[in-house]
Amino acid sequence: MPGERAILASFISEEKIEEIKERSNFLQIASEYVTLRKIGRNYQGLCLFHSEKTPSFTINEEKGIFHCFGCGAGGNVFTFLMRAANLSFPEAARQLAKKAGVELPREERTKAERQNQQERERLFQVNQLASEHFQRLLLNSREGERALKYLQSRGLSKELIVQYRLGYAPEAWNKLLSWLTEKKVPLSRAERVGLITPSLKKKGDYYDHFRGRIIFPIFDLQGRILGFGGRILGQGQPKYLNSPESSIYQKSKSLYGLYQARESIQREDGVLLVEGYFDLLTLHQHNFLNSVATLGTALTREHLDILKRYTKHIILLFDADEGGKKAAQRSLEFFLEKELSAKVVVLAPGYDPDNYLREFGAERFREKMKEAPFLIDFFIEETAKGFDSSISGKAAAVVEGLAPMVARIKNLIERDLYIKKVAEMFGIKEESIRGSLKQPRKRSVEQVGTERVADSAPRGAEETLLQLMLEFPSLAARIREEKIVELFSDPVFRKIGIKLLEEQEKVGKMEASQIIDLLEDEQSQRTLSQLSLREPNFSRKNFQKIFQDCILKTKLNDLELKKRRLLAEIKEAEEKKDNPRRNNLSLKWQEVISLQKKLRRENVSG
Repeated sequence: MPGERAILASFISEEKIEEIKERSNFLQIASEYVTLRKIGRNYQGLCLFHSEKTPSFTINEEKGIFHCFGCGAGGNVFTFLMRAANLSFPEAARQLAKKAGVELPREERTKAERQNQQERERLFQVNQLASEHFQRLLLNSREGERALKYLQSRGLSKELIVQYRLGYAPEAWNKLLSWLTEKKVPLSRAERVGLITPSLKKKGDYYDHFRGRIIFPIFDLQGRILGFGGRILGQGQPKYLNSPESSIYQKSKSLYGLYQARESIQREDGVLLVEGYFDLLTLHQHNFLNSVATLGTALTREHLDILKRYTKHIILLFDADEGGKKAAQRSLEFFLEKELSAKVVVLAPGYDPDNYLREFGAERFREKMKEAPFLIDFFIEETAKGFDSSISGKAAAVVEGLAPMVARIKNLIERDLYIKKVAEMFGIKEESIRGSLKQPRKRSVEQVGTERVADSAPRGAEETLLQLMLEFPSLAARIREEKIVELFSDPVFRKIGIKLLEEQEKVGKMEASQIIDLLEDEQSQRTLSQLSLREPNFSRKNFQKIFQDCILKTKLNDLELKKRRLLAEIKEAEEKKDNPRRNNLSLKWQEVISLQKKLRRENVSG
C-alpha cells in the first residue's frame, strides 16, 4: 500500500488524503460489507476476510480503526475498502472521495499514457462484443444446441453457464469476423486481442481464431474480459486453444475464476488451485466457490502474488500422473519463497477434480481435502520413494533433493522440525543434514541472546508502552528523552514506536488511523490496529504507575540482553585464550550487573 499511496500522492496532497479519511463514514462503509452491532465503545461483526462463527471483527468509529482478532486483518478505512472490494490504494481513495464529497484534482497524464489507456479500453470493448456474440450463439441459436447439451451433460447448470458467460464459436471460418465487421470494429484491433488471424493466402484477409469450440471468457478483477479459452467440441487438435498474449492479457498473471471466487477465498481464508476450465466450473457447481484455475501454464510467482492478497492457505489439486506430481513438487520452491501454506490433493489415477466430483460427490471430495498433506511433506515422501536404499544413496537424496528445499524454509523452528523429520525418515544424523544446508547453523556472537531474549522478553511492557503513548501522547516526551523505544526487543513494536514519535514530533499528534498508512509492512499495520482496539490494562488513575513499571522492565530487559551477549563474548575469548579481552569483557559484564541492581534499588526507593 505505501507504494500505491506514493503513486496517488503524485497528483493529490497528503492533506487531501487526510480530508478523505476524516470525512468518510467508516461505519457506514463497513456496514455495506459486514453486519455490525455496538458492543461497548466498539462495533463487532463476522469478519469478511475469513470464515468464523463468533464475531471478532471490530471497528472503533472514533479512532477510525478496524481489527479482526481472529485472522489479524487490520487498518483504517482505506485498508478496509482495499481488501473488501479488492481495490488499489488510488482506486479506494477515488471511491471514498466520491462518497465523502471530496473533490480530487484531475490526474495528470502524458499524451502517450492517455492514448495507451484509451487503446486498452477499446481492446476490452472488442472482447466484450465478442463475448456477447459467443454467448448468444450458445444459448439462442440452433448452432449452439449441441454445445449447450454437452455442457449440461458435464453437470453444469444453465445458471452457472450464464454466470460465467460461456459461449460457442461455430465451425464457420468467418462468423465472428462478419459480426465484428457489422459492428464496425477495426479488424486490426480484433487481431491484437487474438480474435481473428491474418490469412496467409491473401493479404488483408482474416479468419476466426476460435472455430467449433466452447468458449470460456477470462475476466480481470474488475469484470473486464482479458481473453478467451476454447475447448474443441468433437475431435481435433489442439483440445484447448487460448487467446494469444496481448497488452491486456498475460497468462502468468491471470487466473480463471478469480473474479467470481475472490469473496469466497477471503471468507474461507483459503483457495483451491486447479489446472483446467472444467475442473474449476465443476468445483463451483458443487459449491467449492473458493477455487481458481491456471490458464494452460505452470504455476508462477505472479500467480502466488495475486493469491497472497486474499489468503495464505492454498490447496493444490493436480492430476495423479507423474506430470501432475512433478508440477506440484516444482511449485514448492515458490510457496516457501512467498511464505505461503500449501497442501496438495493427488487424486487416484484417471481422475481429475471434474470427473471425481461427478462420480463421487462433494462430501467424498471434501474428505480428500481434509486428508491433504502439506506440500513439503508430500515432496519429502515422494523423494523417499525414489532413493537408493544404500547409505550413500540416502545421503545423496538428502543433499541433492531435500536439503536445498528445507534450507528455503524461513521459519527457523519449522525448519528445525523438518530437519528432524528428514533425519528420522532417511536414517541420517541431523548434523549431516545441517552441514549440507546453505545457511550455517552456528550463530554469531551478536545473535546470541538477541533471538532468545526476543522470545522471552517482556513484550507485554513494550506493548503497554505503545498503548500508553496512543492514549496519553504527553508521555512521548520522556520516552523520547530516555530513548526507550530504541531498547525494544520486538522489532515490530520498535518500528511502530519510532513512527509514533516521528509523527508526534512532526504534526504534534499520534493517530493510529493516520500512522497505519505510513508503516511499510502489513505485520506492523496489523499490530498497530490491534493495539489501538485492544482493551488497555490501565486506567486514568493508575497509568503513571504502570508507565514507570513498563519503562523499568524495558530497561532491565535491554541490560539482560547485553549481559547475555557479553557472556557469549567472554566464552569466545576463553576458547581463544585471549585473556586481555576476557578481562575487559568481564569488567563490562560487572558494570551491567551494577546497572541492573541500581535500577531495581531506585525503583524500590521511588
